[in-house]
Amino acid sequence: MFFDLRKEIFLYLQIHLQYFACTFLRYFSYLCYRYFIRICCRKIMKQKLLLFFGICFCNLGLAFGQFEGRSFSARSFALSSILSPLDDFASAVSNQGALGEIQQVTVGIGIANRYLTAELSDKALAVAVPVKDIGVFSAVYNHFGNELYSEQFAGLAYGRKFGKNFSVGLQFDYLFTYFQPEDLRNQNLFTFELGMQYHFTKEFWLGFHLFNPISIQRDSYEDERIPAVFQLGAGYNILQDLTAFAEVEKNIVENLSLKFGLEYRFLSILSARLAYASQPSVYSFGIGIAQEQWTIDAGFQIHSYLGFCPAISGCYKF
Repeated sequence: MFFDLRKEIFLYLQIHLQYFACTFLRYFSYLCYRYFIRICCRKIMKQKLLLFFGICFCNLGLAFGQFEGRSFSARSFALSSILSPLDDFASAVSNQGALGEIQQVTVGIGIANRYLTAELSDKALAVAVPVKDIGVFSAVYNHFGNELYSEQFAGLAYGRKFGKNFSVGLQFDYLFTYFQPEDLRNQNLFTFELGMQYHFTKEFWLGFHLFNPISIQRDSYEDERIPAVFQLGAGYNILQDLTAFAEVEKNIVENLSLKFGLEYRFLSILSARLAYASQPSVYSFGIGIAQEQWTIDAGFQIHSYLGFCPAISGCYKF
């Protein structure tokens, strides 16, 4: 009796182990198949998918390289795209309210790679020239996309500081959207943006930025428009080497976004940054090195749905 029971148990285990083994092999084969198909098709479909999504996002006014989000500052990138209270060069050429803080001729470049996809990269170049007793003039150029779909942005700005605490700036923008084939719906648009900053004390200040307040029409079909974007932020020096930032951003076609960030400076030249933004949920971090004449920043964002985005920017003062 004991021998028969042991035999039954053995047969039972053998049948179930075979079942689980077959199930595992089927599932493993399915995963390998999906991985193989994805690798084989990725290069073939990437450009076609980019064009497709570019058209879709353009129709929604939400392209990855959207004109209203083209700041190339990796410092801003590391702070979840907080912009209005920042006063470094890379941020100032995107928030004209901080241009008055620039004291030397400065040039800068920046690159942001969206979701580790080469075709979804932003590349930017900027220069700022202060003129004594007149103000600061700047120019910025940004390119997003590839030969099938691209967005190009160029801006000329003027900013000035009034007194010790208040600065204001204005920029005129040219926006160009390119589609392949060329006769699809290429667009040439013009708009403007403005910004300002006010320092209540050395420890606390406010920043304001408004892009495209007239919400220019992008296409007459269904009255498609590039949305206006409003940003209001604050900076506060908690300690000598620790600064907290907060910003509210409202795109007229999206929900309100709240952003919070911390920046810690150490060893006199290094900075570490950490931030969070809602709508969409984005976690950010980064580092920076600042010398007397040059600055290099690296920033990283983790989008709750779309993944990882790195950025780097640098500037040199003459």
